[in-house]
Amino acid sequence: MLEPKSWTPLYSGEYVLKVGGNINKTLCNIEPGATPITEIAIHARSALHKGTPCNGSLDGGGQLGETAGTGYTHYHGSDPPTFQDTWGDTDYIVKTIKDIATQWNGLHAMPRINVGDISKSGGGAMSGHSCHQNGLEADIRYVRNDGTEGPLDLSTDSTLYSKTLTVELMQLFVATGLVDLIYVHPDSDIAASDVAGVVQDSSATHINHFHVRLMDPDGADSNNC
Repeated sequence: MLEPKSWTPLYSGEYVLKVGGNINKTLCNIEPGATPITEIAIHARSALHKGTPCNGSLDGGGQLGETAGTGYTHYHGSDPPTFQDTWGDTDYIVKTIKDIATQWNGLHAMPRINVGDISKSGGGAMSGHSCHQNGLEADIRYVRNDGTEGPLDLSTDSTLYSKTLTVELMQLFVATGLVDLIYVHPDSDIAASDVAGVVQDSSATHINHFHVRLMDPDGADSNNC
């Protein structure tokens, strides 16, 4: 049996593992003496999402980055400019955001997608959030209707809010097939009938952004292998 150990992934991508035994996928063991398997295709991601979004951690991964890219920009909101809060799996949530931003840029040069918090390095509890702990969630500002970027509070800036563009952006996320849920404030006037997976949250938490949670690619608890 392979002994559990701390794992820090270095390289992500597609690999082929050649072994002389069967793989017990439940225990993640190689069983000597079993019928040989010549090749096993393996996809190695850059991170493990341990625990749950509201009680977990992030092993490995990288950052979306503090600078803007095609179709997106990062905002800190009330966080200090030096706070690193865009950590996630570079082959999962970071790639998803960048891919959607490229699509969005082809549809709307401005405004770019305004991306806020994902997770901090190593995950775990982050100030101002009950979740965002294992690199599976991102805060995205509601889209303005004047082509500009910046804060948009639904309670004070409702005339600048575009439900149409915000729904269009959410639909790009949903189209990936990776979305678990999207939290919105009721003042957004967006419901599950508009976008699959939408959950309305009447607290003030999501008055100035919507919250995308991706499905855990390792199951509910990725601490098992």
